[in-house]
Amino acid sequence: TFRYEGAHQNNDTGGVYTDGTFLKEAIYPEGNKYQAEYLGPFRAVSKETMVPKSGSPLANLVKEYGYGNTCTTLPGTYQNCAKPTWIRDPKLNQTDFTYASHGGLLTEMKPARTSGAARPLKINTYVQKYAYIKNSSGSLVQAATSVWVLNTETQCQTVAGSSATTCDAGGPQIVATYQYGAN
Repeated sequence: TFRYEGAHQNNDTGGVYTDGTFLKEAIYPEGNKYQAEYLGPFRAVSKETMVPKSGSPLANLVKEYGYGNTCTTLPGTYQNCAKPTWIRDPKLNQTDFTYASHGGLLTEMKPARTSGAARPLKINTYVQKYAYIKNSSGSLVQAATSVWVLNTETQCQTVAGSSATTCDAGGPQIVATYQYGAN
């Protein structure tokens, strides 16, 4: 059984509509449940809970999403307002995120395997590229707006015990560089 609640239209801060696009609860055949709360910016998901079936000795599993206080906490664009700055799993392990103003993921820092250890880190860089299109006379011309594409993807680890989004210079690093043709 699925239970939904209404949705907001884009950028509308008014009342909830009744078109039912937010899944609030799913009840599975054995009675276990999935529940969701949407208290993040623009009604982004803020909490997901897996509830065991009735009579089970298992505890609820809760996954929480954290957001900046306002859109100005991140680069203040609509692309970033509803993106989480952290996600905490049921064991309270936290993954942290940062974003570029164009909406691309800049860093993803996973939790340390043990307390005080280094944290796995992924760092992305981007470059602007322009598509070329044919104009009304059939000539190729540069599009008016650029797109951001992935330039490099670095996988590394932080210094042990640090949450700074920089690679440990003494640790291993894997860098993937993406090449694109001419604009």
